[in-house]
Amino acid sequence: MLQKVITLGARTHLTYKPGELGQLAHTFDEMAETLKIQEQAIANYKVGWVEERNPTYTIHLEI
Repeated sequence: MLQKVITLGARTHLTYKPGELGQLAHTFDEMAETLKIQEQAIANYKVGWVEERNPTYTIHLEI
């Protein structure tokens, strides 16, 4: 069975020099950062959604 591996921390590590390659590297790095931020936001939303539907209640009893 094949598994998909996604590395959202991948960057080009190239200097952004003038020209097509520099522009492409810069665009790729911006895109990767945007995807990383969006993926984190989705993960945070999912955690909040699960917590809302499965709240943890603490009951304090005094005897």
